[in-house]
Amino acid sequence: MSQTQVERLFIADKTSITGNIWRITTAAVLASGSGDLTSNWETADSYGVGAAGESMTESSGIFTFPSTGFFLIKFGVMFNRTSNAVDYAGPRIFATQDNSSYNQLAGAYVWFENTGGIYGSTICEAIFDVTNTTTHKVKMNVTRHAEVGMQGSGTYNVTYATFMKLGDT
Repeated sequence: MSQTQVERLFIADKTSITGNIWRITTAAVLASGSGDLTSNWETADSYGVGAAGESMTESSGIFTFPSTGFFLIKFGVMFNRTSNAVDYAGPRIFATQDNSSYNQLAGAYVWFENTGGIYGSTICEAIFDVTNTTTHKVKMNVTRHAEVGMQGSGTYNVTYATFMKLGDT
Protein backbone atom coordinates (compact mmCIF):
# COMPACT_ATOMS: atom_id res chain seq x y z
CA MET A 1 0.00 0.00 0.00
CA SER A 2 1.46 3.37 -0.99
CA GLN A 3 1.83 6.29 1.39
CA THR A 4 -0.87 8.17 -0.55
CA GLN A 5 -3.33 5.33 -0.01
CA VAL A 6 -2.54 5.24 3.71
CA GLU A 7 -2.95 9.03 4.01
CA ARG A 8 -6.42 8.77 2.46
CA LEU A 9 -7.51 6.52 5.30
CA PHE A 10 -7.01 9.30 7.80
CA ILE A 11 -8.03 12.90 8.29
CA ALA A 12 -5.50 15.14 6.57
CA ASP A 13 -6.45 18.26 8.55
CA LYS A 14 -6.14 17.17 12.19
CA THR A 15 -7.96 20.34 13.34
CA SER A 16 -11.17 19.04 11.75
CA ILE A 17 -11.52 15.96 13.97
CA THR A 18 -15.04 15.52 15.36
CA GLY A 19 -16.21 13.16 18.05
CA ASN A 20 -19.05 14.08 20.36
CA ILE A 21 -22.31 12.87 21.85
CA TRP A 22 -25.61 14.73 22.17
CA ARG A 23 -28.38 13.49 24.43
CA ILE A 24 -32.03 14.14 25.24
CA THR A 25 -32.23 15.51 28.78
CA THR A 26 -35.84 14.74 29.70
CA ALA A 27 -38.14 11.75 29.48
CA ALA A 28 -41.32 12.08 27.43
CA VAL A 29 -44.46 10.16 26.56
CA LEU A 30 -44.89 10.08 22.78
CA ALA A 31 -48.23 9.54 21.06
CA SER A 32 -48.49 6.99 18.24
CA GLY A 33 -46.95 7.87 14.89
CA SER A 34 -43.54 9.36 14.23
CA GLY A 35 -41.87 12.66 14.90
CA ASP A 36 -38.57 14.48 14.95
CA LEU A 37 -36.85 15.17 18.27
CA THR A 38 -36.67 18.96 18.16
CA SER A 39 -35.93 19.95 21.76
CA ASN A 40 -34.08 19.08 24.97
CA TRP A 41 -30.77 18.24 23.26
CA GLU A 42 -27.47 18.91 25.06
CA THR A 43 -23.87 17.86 24.56
CA ALA A 44 -22.84 15.12 26.97
CA ASP A 45 -20.80 16.88 29.63
CA SER A 46 -20.88 14.96 32.92
CA TYR A 47 -18.38 12.64 34.63
CA GLY A 48 -15.42 13.57 32.44
CA VAL A 49 -17.26 13.07 29.14
CA GLY A 50 -15.91 15.37 26.48
CA ALA A 51 -15.75 16.04 22.78
CA ALA A 52 -12.83 15.48 20.44
CA GLY A 53 -12.08 18.39 18.15
CA GLU A 54 -14.87 20.40 16.58
CA SER A 55 -18.42 19.81 17.81
CA MET A 56 -21.65 19.46 15.93
CA THR A 57 -24.17 22.26 16.39
CA GLU A 58 -27.90 21.76 16.90
CA SER A 59 -30.90 24.01 16.37
CA SER A 60 -34.48 22.75 16.80
CA GLY A 61 -33.27 19.18 16.34
CA ILE A 62 -31.34 19.86 13.12
CA PHE A 63 -27.64 18.94 13.41
CA THR A 64 -25.02 20.83 11.39
CA PHE A 65 -21.57 19.40 10.69
CA PRO A 66 -18.47 21.45 11.57
CA SER A 67 -16.51 20.31 8.49
CA THR A 68 -16.83 18.18 5.38
CA GLY A 69 -15.98 14.49 5.47
CA PHE A 70 -17.37 11.04 6.15
CA PHE A 71 -19.25 10.92 9.47
CA LEU A 72 -20.45 7.94 11.48
CA ILE A 73 -23.79 8.77 13.09
CA LYS A 74 -25.36 6.57 15.77
CA PHE A 75 -28.75 7.21 17.35
CA GLY A 76 -29.88 5.21 20.35
CA VAL A 77 -33.17 5.39 22.25
CA MET A 78 -34.42 3.76 25.45
CA PHE A 79 -38.17 3.21 25.43
CA ASN A 80 -40.64 1.99 28.01
CA ARG A 81 -44.03 0.48 27.36
CA THR A 82 -46.76 2.74 28.75
CA SER A 83 -49.73 0.59 27.74
CA ASN A 84 -50.54 -2.82 26.36
CA ALA A 85 -51.27 -1.26 22.97
CA VAL A 86 -47.66 -0.61 21.93
CA ASP A 87 -45.89 -3.40 20.02
CA TYR A 88 -42.80 -1.59 18.69
CA ALA A 89 -40.90 1.69 18.67
CA GLY A 90 -37.66 2.74 17.06
CA PRO A 91 -35.09 5.41 16.26
CA ARG A 92 -34.51 6.73 12.72
CA ILE A 93 -31.85 9.01 11.23
CA PHE A 94 -32.87 11.38 8.43
CA ALA A 95 -30.47 13.44 6.29
CA THR A 96 -30.63 16.18 3.70
CA GLN A 97 -28.16 17.11 0.98
CA ASP A 98 -30.07 20.24 -0.10
CA ASN A 99 -31.02 21.71 3.31
CA SER A 100 -34.66 20.92 2.54
CA SER A 101 -35.65 17.38 1.52
CA TYR A 102 -34.91 14.73 4.16
CA ASN A 103 -34.50 11.02 3.46
CA GLN A 104 -34.19 8.16 5.93
CA LEU A 105 -30.63 6.86 6.32
CA ALA A 106 -31.16 4.31 9.10
CA GLY A 107 -33.74 2.80 11.40
CA ALA A 108 -34.23 0.11 14.02
CA TYR A 109 -37.02 -1.26 16.21
CA VAL A 110 -37.50 -2.68 19.65
CA TRP A 111 -40.43 -5.07 20.10
CA PHE A 112 -42.30 -5.26 23.39
CA GLU A 113 -43.83 -8.23 25.16
CA ASN A 114 -47.52 -7.98 25.96
CA THR A 115 -46.78 -6.77 29.48
CA GLY A 116 -46.72 -3.29 31.02
CA GLY A 117 -43.56 -1.81 32.53
CA ILE A 118 -41.18 -3.24 29.92
CA TYR A 119 -38.08 -1.26 28.85
CA GLY A 120 -36.04 -1.69 25.69
CA SER A 121 -33.21 0.06 23.85
CA THR A 122 -32.12 0.00 20.24
CA ILE A 123 -29.56 1.81 18.06
CA CYS A 124 -29.37 2.64 14.37
CA GLU A 125 -26.35 4.02 12.55
CA ALA A 126 -25.21 5.35 9.19
CA ILE A 127 -22.17 6.81 7.47
CA PHE A 128 -22.95 10.13 5.79
CA ASP A 129 -20.73 11.85 3.22
CA VAL A 130 -20.85 15.56 4.04
CA THR A 131 -19.59 17.48 1.02
CA ASN A 132 -21.15 20.83 2.01
CA THR A 133 -21.73 21.92 5.63
CA THR A 134 -24.44 24.39 4.59
CA THR A 135 -26.67 21.87 2.81
CA HIS A 136 -25.84 18.49 4.43
CA LYS A 137 -27.61 18.07 7.77
CA VAL A 138 -29.25 15.35 9.87
CA LYS A 139 -32.12 15.01 12.32
CA MET A 140 -33.29 12.29 14.68
CA ASN A 141 -36.77 10.82 14.53
CA VAL A 142 -38.74 8.30 16.59
CA THR A 143 -41.47 6.07 15.19
CA ARG A 144 -43.92 4.04 17.30
CA HIS A 145 -46.97 1.84 16.91
CA ALA A 146 -48.81 3.40 19.86
CA GLU A 147 -48.08 5.66 22.84
CA VAL A 148 -44.64 4.89 24.29
CA GLY A 149 -42.31 6.39 26.86
CA MET A 150 -38.90 7.71 25.76
CA GLN A 151 -36.23 8.01 28.44
CA GLY A 152 -33.95 11.02 28.84
CA SER A 153 -31.28 12.20 31.26
CA GLY A 154 -29.01 15.18 31.75
CA THR A 155 -26.37 13.07 33.55
CA TYR A 156 -25.99 9.93 31.40
CA ASN A 157 -26.82 8.80 27.88
CA VAL A 158 -30.09 6.90 27.38
CA THR A 159 -31.46 8.65 24.29
CA TYR A 160 -28.47 10.03 22.40
CA ALA A 161 -26.75 10.69 19.08
CA THR A 162 -23.03 10.07 18.47
CA PHE A 163 -21.09 11.84 15.71
CA MET A 164 -17.59 10.77 14.68
CA LYS A 165 -15.62 11.99 11.69
CA LEU A 166 -14.05 9.01 9.96
CA GLY A 167 -12.08 10.84 7.29
CA ASP A 168 -12.01 13.46 4.61
CA THR A 169 -14.45 13.34 1.75
